[in-house]
Amino acid sequence: MKKNKLYTMGMLMMATLFSTASCTSNEETHTNSKPVIDPVEPITDYVLTNYDNFVKPLYNEISEKSRKDENFMVSPLSIAEVLTMISNGAKGETLKQTLAVMGLDTNVERLNEAFSTTNKYLTKADPETSLAIANSLWIDKTFNIKDEYVSTNKKWLNAESRTQELPTEKTMNDINSWCDDNTNGCIKKLLPQPLDPSTKLVLINALYFKGIWENKFNKSNTKEDNFTNIDGSVAKVNMMHLTDSFNVWIGKNMDMIELPYGNETFCMEVYLPHRGEKLENCMKSLGQNTFFEIRDKKSKQKVQLGLPRMELKYDTSIKEPLMNMGMTNAFGQADLSGISDGEINISDIKHITYIKVDEDGTEAAAVTSAFVIGSAAPEPHVKFFVDRPFAYIIREKSTGMILFMGRVVKM
Repeated sequence: MKKNKLYTMGMLMMATLFSTASCTSNEETHTNSKPVIDPVEPITDYVLTNYDNFVKPLYNEISEKSRKDENFMVSPLSIAEVLTMISNGAKGETLKQTLAVMGLDTNVERLNEAFSTTNKYLTKADPETSLAIANSLWIDKTFNIKDEYVSTNKKWLNAESRTQELPTEKTMNDINSWCDDNTNGCIKKLLPQPLDPSTKLVLINALYFKGIWENKFNKSNTKEDNFTNIDGSVAKVNMMHLTDSFNVWIGKNMDMIELPYGNETFCMEVYLPHRGEKLENCMKSLGQNTFFEIRDKKSKQKVQLGLPRMELKYDTSIKEPLMNMGMTNAFGQADLSGISDGEINISDIKHITYIKVDEDGTEAAAVTSAFVIGSAAPEPHVKFFVDRPFAYIIREKSTGMILFMGRVVKM
């Protein structure tokens, strides 16, 4: 029997730190409001508590794989959505390894329930912040997919399904339009050309985030300044300035500042090594307990903040990082019999990311896809001047769910 391959490609992971106009230049009016109450359920709490067991190794593996002078950003949430869709069709060791990569030893039913509950909460957590999560299955009309697989992804992940002839220009345009629509115009082109004739199934997650800083930067205070790259060279950047009160953690070799959006439900954490310390070494020293400790021991302080305005892109395969994390079976001897009775495997996972930061806030989008193929205030107490390599996380505070994470080592 000719073996079909499951080609999982986390294709366009795109994050935009928001400028005055969004990707489609439509403005939204935000009103003051309280966050909705997050779900408190044993299953959901279990998955979220173990989520850092997925996020931290993922960051470290991608950091190891990337060039030392390379910026990167990924969306753990978008990747987890696709891994959950894959888990719904995985069996045996393939399922066990996929769940273990996400830091879990639970069964896929509990995983589905947890992400269903969390997705509903995240998209409504802050009326002042926009967050949309969309999943879809694109099925070739010749592919004998199991109805239960389609219905399971629909029930728990609200994944829509479309059956049509996949390796055509029309399908390419349809998929690109779907990504465009579900990322508010930030990601317009997932596929540069029609799919390979052997493609039988495409799984796609789209993640869109738009948040406005709770404390905006005044554009008139933005000045040209120096940023020292990881190789010692100096680049000129537009440095945004703001003096206000923020939650700050001061460590032995690195500091962290929390920059909230909207009603403070979502935030960006910026991790800045002390001068002379290496970002890579500082981030490796952070384990799950250290992340929790930082968040528990942060304190509100008056801060003189300098943050560079930036626009960056990143493109990589995360197959190797996932394999190093233990997800090896799925890329070779996979049991994906929950999708189809044919022999299928995962061949690759790819990310393309984009991030833009400016004075108003954050706009971020991510697309992850999988392919099945056959054949003037008082003097502040703290100065937080981001003029050298740093790391960042965008997360929801009450659940701890990390939407995006990355590093900036050159400008």
